[in-house]
Amino acid sequence: FEQAHVYEEAIREYYELEVIYTDTLEAKSDGPSLDDFGDQAARDEVASILHPLRKNLRQMCKHPDPSKKTESLKEFDVRQYLFAKRALLMLKEIWEEEEAMKGDGKVATNQKRYELAKLGQQFISSFTRKLQKHKYSPDFVDKWVFTACMQLAAVLTMRSIV
Repeated sequence: FEQAHVYEEAIREYYELEVIYTDTLEAKSDGPSLDDFGDQAARDEVASILHPLRKNLRQMCKHPDPSKKTESLKEFDVRQYLFAKRALLMLKEIWEEEEAMKGDGKVATNQKRYELAKLGQQFISSFTRKLQKHKYSPDFVDKWVFTACMQLAAVLTMRSIV
């Protein structure tokens, strides 16, 4: 869908993938452990809510290496990846509409920017609660939240003057 520029359908698919992922985690009989969520590596203090390729999750899915426990799929990374894909698809849709309308469709694209900002705020808020639930240090959480908010603010103001 993404390659065909059918962004709404691609966004819906990533949302459904996130729902399935969440349902699968909740269905685990032993419940998710700290190891399943992720560690507190310094490289992870910087949020990657708009950088889906920061870690090669597709490679980890296709060819997991059981000997490299630190490189296994973690909820911390998967949730950021899924949000990043949805957010970037929404942005592509906004930018294409702005380009096509050359300023005439500001109300429509501003509404979509608002929807993305609201979705981002909800994601950051819920992810912060997860970090706290999994006993991440307050410094780690603060740095993650700050960088996530900065990334979201920066991308929402990009191309706003077209």
